[in-house]
Amino acid sequence: LDLFAKRESLGDGDFGGRGKGLRIEVTDSFDKLRCHADAWNNLAYEAPHCLPTLSHAWVVSFLENHIDENQSWRCIFIYDDNNLVGVLPLVIIPHHMLGFNQPRLKTPHNKHSFSVDFLSARGREREVIPLLLEQMRRIQPSLYDFSLNRLPEDSPTFGVIENWKSGTTIIREFDGIGSFLEVGGTHEQYRKSLSHNFARNLVKARNKLARLPDV
Repeated sequence: LDLFAKRESLGDGDFGGRGKGLRIEVTDSFDKLRCHADAWNNLAYEAPHCLPTLSHAWVVSFLENHIDENQSWRCIFIYDDNNLVGVLPLVIIPHHMLGFNQPRLKTPHNKHSFSVDFLSARGREREVIPLLLEQMRRIQPSLYDFSLNRLPEDSPTFGVIENWKSGTTIIREFDGIGSFLEVGGTHEQYRKSLSHNFARNLVKARNKLARLPDV
């Protein structure tokens, strides 16, 4: 899903503000990201598509290890009082056209982070997602485009974007059905269906993981 922005300035690029009674925070500090961790993970767990790549743990791992030297990142948070209701992590990629810097923006994406979507409190997507987009445009008023990759078909983003009046051009492309294992029965039944060597390797990996701190 690509959103191509028309060239106009929507603000002064301030890192914070308010919108419709909501508090908006923007940061590029890992220390400050930790302050949002629990609320962020809870919001990801309650999302309708409930993907692990939406969580604080996954996104921060990406930002720590998969940002190129010429790239930067920002995270936008929206709070209603003390309740986190919206999150948008952004990767900012330099992009020059006709001598002007018009950065390309995307949510974290690579072979390990297949889908990072807008994160919004259930039932508040039509309120929260446009505010996240507006703040994104304030951070980068001359952006060239913004991409979200491999969104699941049940993502609430589609319904919001299609009705968003913003002067942008939206390009939506089918990106395949993804990869999955079709599993029937209970988890325990599935484990018993695995080969002896594969099941043993899983136990070894689980034991090794258990010995790591803070997992």
